[in-house]
Amino acid sequence: MGVRSLSKKDIREAHRAAMVVALALTRNRSRAEDVVQDAFERVMTTRPWDPAKGSLERHLAGIVRSLVNIAHHAAAPRLEAEAQETLYDEVGRTTGSAEEKMLDAAEVAARDAHAEGELARLGAGVANHAVASGVLRCRAEGMEKSAEIARALDVPIDQVYRANELLSERLRKMREAK
Repeated sequence: MGVRSLSKKDIREAHRAAMVVALALTRNRSRAEDVVQDAFERVMTTRPWDPAKGSLERHLAGIVRSLVNIAHHAAAPRLEAEAQETLYDEVGRTTGSAEEKMLDAAEVAARDAHAEGELARLGAGVANHAVASGVLRCRAEGMEKSAEIARALDVPIDQVYRANELLSERLRKMREAK
């Protein structure tokens, strides 16, 4: 049993219900029709309806919500870039004066120097802890994933997790001591 066993009337009602959901989410008839069409294609292929788990209308509504959500998240970076370009076109691209650029560079250099100092103090504070100092060194080299660090240090991943906790705690205490 499935969609193929339903009457044309039942399928029309399910289509109508899916359109209501799609219109509410997209606020665009053409887009809503495309989403409902995609939803029906999914029901017939990759997301089959099981009558034992609920109505076809409910199943289609879930697929419609999912498709709209996926489309929204996929479009967000493009829309953000387009909005930024529009802003640049309307406001104009601004570049700071030479003085602003020098102040910005000096601020970045000061932050970098402060961070390097903190890392040096943190490294000295965990020098007697082989895994924690190794984790700190790996992170300084650009490794981010704990599993990658564990392989590089040839230690179990749980030791890397504990070392991360130790490093975080020591850094927090260093900052509180200021």
